[in-house]
Amino acid sequence: PFRRQKLDGPDAVKQFVKRSIQGPLLEKKADELKITETEEYKALYNESIERRMVDEFRKNVLYKEIDPDDEQVKAYYDANPDSFMEGEQVKVTEIQVNTEDEAKKLIDRINKGEDIGKLATEFTQRSYTQKKNGDLGFFTERRYPELFKAAKTIKPGELYPNPIPFQKKFSVIKLVEVKKPEIKPFDSVKRIIKNKLRTKMRDEALDTWMEQAKSKYGFHIYEQEIEKTIDKSKYEQEEPPA
Repeated sequence: PFRRQKLDGPDAVKQFVKRSIQGPLLEKKADELKITETEEYKALYNESIERRMVDEFRKNVLYKEIDPDDEQVKAYYDANPDSFMEGEQVKVTEIQVNTEDEAKKLIDRINKGEDIGKLATEFTQRSYTQKKNGDLGFFTERRYPELFKAAKTIKPGELYPNPIPFQKKFSVIKLVEVKKPEIKPFDSVKRIIKNKLRTKMRDEALDTWMEQAKSKYGFHIYEQEIEKTIDKSKYEQEEPPA
């Protein structure tokens, strides 16, 4: 299924057939060259098997019983409220146009009494807000920094007096509402917390197992051998100029 594509012409069919036969041809050539008898192949094969063994051990033994329950997730949420704060947000009506001159003309028309929502429907270049009368919805400074900073200098119901350069275009905005910072609802971050706790618990389980394995089997770090692999000249700093 992952190879399926639109066969909308002779070239597409040729490419599909070519890719379809590559696998069998490569396997046949590998057999002719006796690839599986080479030392490189055997080393790669063993490495692959060992990686699979490690993955299976972690999944089915070490991590098998590790999964935070709802009480642990809720306790983490309650204990770390600052981690789930939704930053201050603003809601604006926007008209995005291509030139500064267009933006100035729209500001003049709005100041003379025309409705910014109706003008947005007619002139905005931001297609997904065109049918919403230019409504950008609530957003934080991180999403639209230039628009956010401009909106913070005016009051709800006011029009920003100048065109705002933004993404190689120019925006005209009217502030609708400001939403103060607030804690995100538990249900909206529950999955994120659970994944974070699961990762933390797994890391702790692995660390504990590693310490037990070291104690049981012993280990030694061959620092001199590691040092031989390091090209010290790459890390030597040149003397600063006098």
